[in-house]
Amino acid sequence: MQFDLSFSTGALAQRASQVPLSYLLNTTTLSGAGWTATGATFDDATKIIEAPSTTAGAFIRYSTGAITEDVQARAIFEVADENTGWAYFHIRTQSVENERAYIDLSDGSFGTITGAGTWNAVDLGDGFYRVTCDYDTGSGTPASSFVQVQIAQADGDLSVSSGDAIKCRRVALRLL
Repeated sequence: MQFDLSFSTGALAQRASQVPLSYLLNTTTLSGAGWTATGATFDDATKIIEAPSTTAGAFIRYSTGAITEDVQARAIFEVADENTGWAYFHIRTQSVENERAYIDLSDGSFGTITGAGTWNAVDLGDGFYRVTCDYDTGSGTPASSFVQVQIAQADGDLSVSSGDAIKCRRVALRLL
């Protein structure tokens, strides 16, 4: 770590560029304040997102609200296959830009990716992948910004049947 000495006070201060990253969201509980489930249920004990019926889409979403404008952020998801093989991620920035990606949960490879974000997947073992997206937070309408995890059948296919599910054990958001 690097420090600067203040000549006026004689105190050491950690350089801002060396300050550890802080999380705006870092949770393993994907329910409660800020969370919305659409066409899906989430069980905090089993970490399973499940579609209780056949529908055009089943997801959980966290509304991020107002965060620092026009800075780089990282969304982090830890997911595994339960029985569909694919997951879909959708991030909407404050300037209503969309970062989207499909991932094959059998091997961690990406399908369709849209937006200017940089996506990455790391195999964590036990079938889980840490999927990250670095993106610009934008500026504008914070009420419309969110991070979302969605069940998918295949690359480009968000339709689900009753009982389709994926596991999600962590969602985090931090500024870089």
